[in-house]
Amino acid sequence: MANNYCQGSAFLKVPEDKIEQAKEIIQRVVSWLETDDEVCGCVTEIIDEDGVWFHNDDHLDPDHVEEIARSLVEDLEIDEPFYCSWAYTCSKPRIDEFGGGAFVIKRGYPTYWCEALNQVKQQLEDGEMIPLALQEPTLREQQEDVWADDPVWKREWWRDEVRSEATHIGYWEWVESQREQEDNEQPN
Repeated sequence: MANNYCQGSAFLKVPEDKIEQAKEIIQRVVSWLETDDEVCGCVTEIIDEDGVWFHNDDHLDPDHVEEIARSLVEDLEIDEPFYCSWAYTCSKPRIDEFGGGAFVIKRGYPTYWCEALNQVKQQLEDGEMIPLALQEPTLREQQEDVWADDPVWKREWWRDEVRSEATHIGYWEWVESQREQEDNEQPN
């Protein structure tokens, strides 16, 4: 059997003159969260009268952090963004048991949520990013493997040109010159 955890830690700076009001807001929201027989999934602590530290050793509930932080940001009129990130962990290595996410709260705006794996998948589907492993290797990366062939300009063709004395340059220089020549022949 494996144990799953959601762990995280975040700090919300609160003006010193609003600390007492922050304590009241936290108490109000935590009481509301616990009305449905659910334990509040985060611990909040006032740190040196500077702000609120959100954390939990076993299970941090990002939704609960968001509820409390949103109330603090809006009620106390805090203009600085509040960022919270968390990690899903497991006591044993299991497939799809690890991950994480983040959100940001800015007063007057909806909360922006980001779950790491889903964000990467969505960006890939939308064509916003192409992982390095899926990109064509650059000429420099190909040159590092002295025995590699360019996907277009085959080593065999270069050898034919060397034999016929049409070129006296090395393979990768020849590939680069072929690409440049091809680019120059393209109509604008």
